[in-house]
Amino acid sequence: MRTIICVATLFLSAGTAFASGGIWCSVEDAAAIFTVEAGVTRGMGGPTFNFRGDLEILGRPVGDDLRKTVFEDSNLTQYWLDDKELRLNIYHEHEVAQRINSVELTILTKTSDEGVYDGQYTLQIYIRNSAGETRSEERKLTVLSVSPGWVRTDMGTDRAPLSVEDSAKGVIDLVEAKAGTGQHGFYGHDGAVIAW
Repeated sequence: MRTIICVATLFLSAGTAFASGGIWCSVEDAAAIFTVEAGVTRGMGGPTFNFRGDLEILGRPVGDDLRKTVFEDSNLTQYWLDDKELRLNIYHEHEVAQRINSVELTILTKTSDEGVYDGQYTLQIYIRNSAGETRSEERKLTVLSVSPGWVRTDMGTDRAPLSVEDSAKGVIDLVEAKAGTGQHGFYGHDGAVIAW
């Protein structure tokens, strides 16, 4: 299952109009592995500081300049953190043999009541060929949080209504049905949407 986890924290400074905290997002799935993080501030200049990240696109050949990317402050082109949403747009250009290729990573998340952000990301790769024409490769992934339900296990007790097999089958069916749709959300093992 592909999962994106983001955490945002905010700390208020006593007696002043400043606040600071941080964001951290991490993904490890079949298409990519990435981590991005930054300090977040209000009242102290720009909204973020010390932004950094690492991206590895697993479908690119080893040695390809687009396989691994390191992000820094100047690559965070858009940032939005408001109550229940965290959105980041990150863009980096790679110059090789007088051609500029680029990677764009967009992260869209919403938070649960526990303060954990869950959502989806889109990875766009722009490649310029020797004739100067640009083509793009988009990787749009589905991100699901799934509750397995109350399952008969040592932890769930023998009173639980679901067998391990029925719960697992429901989760697998849900993932297969949603795969590649670009959707995100919190679902039960039976495919029902769980409000968050």
